[in-house]
Amino acid sequence: MLYVMSFYKHISEPEQETLRLKKYHVTVRFSTDDMIKVTGDEITVSIKSQPERGRANRELVKKLAAHFGVSAQDVRILSGLASRKKVVEIA
Repeated sequence: MLYVMSFYKHISEPEQETLRLKKYHVTVRFSTDDMIKVTGDEITVSIKSQPERGRANRELVKKLAAHFGVSAQDVRILSGLASRKKVVEIA
């Protein structure tokens, strides 16, 4: 963590803005259609997987990564692992 803090001191303010992570509030719908709707910092996603043993969360991460053009490792569920309403962080 100290490395990150010292790293931020050496770059300009506009560059710091591009490095910050974006947080989204996600609502999950279980449906057969593939839908991702982004409105500001809220996202509604339709997924097909059942919410058993993390399958739905894995599908959600993959869909969000593909939609935003990042790897699945850059998408993290911060809260709501067992809920339809989640807070997700995308790098």
